[in-house]
Amino acid sequence: AKTAAASLDIATNVAAQVLSELGSNLTQDEIRSALSANPNALQSVIDSALKIPPTSSKTQVQKNQEATASAGANPPPGLVDRIAAASGTAVDPRTVQIGGVSALQAITNLFGAIGLEALTVTMLDANGRIASVSQLESGAAQIKVDDVTGLVTLSLPGETYAGAIVGVKSVPATVPTGIRFRADGRGLIVNNGFAIEIAPAPISLVKFINAVERSGFPFRLNPNASITLQVGNGERFSGTFAYDNLTGIDLAACGDLSFIEPTGALNSAGYAFGVRCANGALQHVVPFIESSTFNDSVRAFGLTPSMDRNTGFVTVPTVGVFKPNFFVLAPTAAERVFHAANKDAFGNAVQYLDANGDGKLDVKLITATGTQLLYGVN
Repeated sequence: AKTAAASLDIATNVAAQVLSELGSNLTQDEIRSALSANPNALQSVIDSALKIPPTSSKTQVQKNQEATASAGANPPPGLVDRIAAASGTAVDPRTVQIGGVSALQAITNLFGAIGLEALTVTMLDANGRIASVSQLESGAAQIKVDDVTGLVTLSLPGETYAGAIVGVKSVPATVPTGIRFRADGRGLIVNNGFAIEIAPAPISLVKFINAVERSGFPFRLNPNASITLQVGNGERFSGTFAYDNLTGIDLAACGDLSFIEPTGALNSAGYAFGVRCANGALQHVVPFIESSTFNDSVRAFGLTPSMDRNTGFVTVPTVGVFKPNFFVLAPTAAERVFHAANKDAFGNAVQYLDANGDGKLDVKLITATGTQLLYGVN
């Protein structure tokens, strides 16, 4: 309760600061409208809010026991630790409460609210289709929580998504209710004082970790639900699952996983890895910018970046649309020198070039730990 109260105070003060140019006596409705129209201001308010701790949590011993039980026979080195770490990154929405209401209930209540104006759910499928949800009957939205990892499956009429809740925060009533994207492509669900951050995830996190670890690629689930694989020689794979619509598929009967290599141009919308269950369920993994402060660097120029987790496209207004490379390389000696001389306050340095010879502007994003190419799309 103390955390929730402190979060409300902080977020309320930040809202007043970022909207100060509009006046000091704004009504709640005026603040709510202003935040709806200003993504950067809304992001600042959400960032300032505090994460609500769970009312109950598993001990490390319990996590290790569950991970061991789910890892199967003869697990490769590190597999149990990786599963346990991933289960600690995802938030179980049943265990976080504000005023006696759980985050799980807040999500369900949003979809079943009476008299709620039409919502546009920004969880798009691979074909770019948008689901419009309005005044669903009670019980029409179903959310299942995996007991081991805390990952969720959200089912609506005709729509089913696998996701990881990576943050639950307490926000004031001036934060507009609804569902929208954050700049890095995470979904943001706001209702009943909750701001719930959710991102796409594998149908079975345990099976996915098992598959990549047995292939020799150590796995990490990052706080923003992107994934990192160590692929050797200081090289890393950086990607994110897409918002694939999985309706009509028995997700409990996924079976063994297989991987499909991407085809086409590196900067095309469809360039993605496929993750296929034995029962035919198919998910996509698109490239993702590894630097967690990239969007901060862009916003420092007064621009509003956006990342599309269905295509991997990164849009920087007035600059261009880019698609990251899946692979992040260790910086060369020359790149380390360039980074030291040109890095910004967030630790990012950029070089402009035409890396693939297609005549389009590409970007080399250099941090202290890696170099990642962003290919120009237009």
